[in-house]
Amino acid sequence: MKHAFFLAPSGTSVGLTTVSLGLFNALDSHGVRVAYFKPISQLTESTSGLDRSTHFIRTTTMLQPADPVPVKTANKMISGGRLDEFLGHVIAAFDESTAASDVVVIEGLRATRGDPQLGNLNQELAKALNAEVVLVATVFIFPDLNTGNTTYKTVQRSANVLSVGPMLQGLRRPVNDLSRGALVDDIVYTIALTAIQATQT
Repeated sequence: MKHAFFLAPSGTSVGLTTVSLGLFNALDSHGVRVAYFKPISQLTESTSGLDRSTHFIRTTTMLQPADPVPVKTANKMISGGRLDEFLGHVIAAFDESTAASDVVVIEGLRATRGDPQLGNLNQELAKALNAEVVLVATVFIFPDLNTGNTTYKTVQRSANVLSVGPMLQGLRRPVNDLSRGALVDDIVYTIALTAIQATQT
């Protein structure tokens, strides 16, 4: 059974595409049978042409991800009361283009100030694809480790989301912190990320 991660932005300009492609590359370079899927392309008239993420995956790997549905087409179907039909189309494309994978990285929709419905659509897509949601957020820099621990634990527990951190940077070797209130999942994910960092130094 494949495991799907749906990457959704926590706001505008958080680097959703960069993080999505980076996660794909990290998994691929560690021998994971990973696929990439982008349900909707947000190209506009000023950026017409191929979807950049999908094109990048096609030209740098042997994978052939499905073409994303143009956002204009998706909006037309959804506003016309055809959400279930649209989601059925997305699920079929997902199943066909990711059949040989164990893990799928799904790039959600970028947040835009002009379209508040995108967050709801990300939620519908993640649910339809039975994917775990990973929020991509801007990096916050805290004045000390204690403040960082307290803040991320508060967000993690109050929002009931997976949160890994704090991740320490700028040291010669990978070192990361676990707070006194760490859960088993926190420990496992922190060890996994630290091990990945160790292979890259």
